[in-house]
Amino acid sequence: MLNENLRLDLIVHLNGKMLHSTALFKSFDIAFISELTFVLKRETFSMDENILLEGEVGESLYYMCSGKVTLIHKRSCSFIKDLTADDFLGECAFFSQKLRKASARSRTFTEVIRLSLVDFLS
Repeated sequence: MLNENLRLDLIVHLNGKMLHSTALFKSFDIAFISELTFVLKRETFSMDENILLEGEVGESLYYMCSGKVTLIHKRSCSFIKDLTADDFLGECAFFSQKLRKASARSRTFTEVIRLSLVDFLS
């Protein structure tokens, strides 16, 4: 078991490196990114599980660690695109605070890091 200081340093280093290396968070201050690293939550979705649903409020943003996710526009039954590791999903509704325009469904076992809007704003 790691001591608390080492554990916190690892969280900041690993999650902070991921956040700061993405275009989405590149313009944010490094101190802010360091704070965000403590509120990120890892989640795993099984095959054919819904991650986002079209029409819901965008209360979370997801960063894909592994797996495959398909974005679908359900009202028109249209395929939008497949997402894999290092892709984000849910960012449009997250930052605009509008309803989601598409649904996301896992195609394989998928691991994501979730950032909730409440945590982002606090």
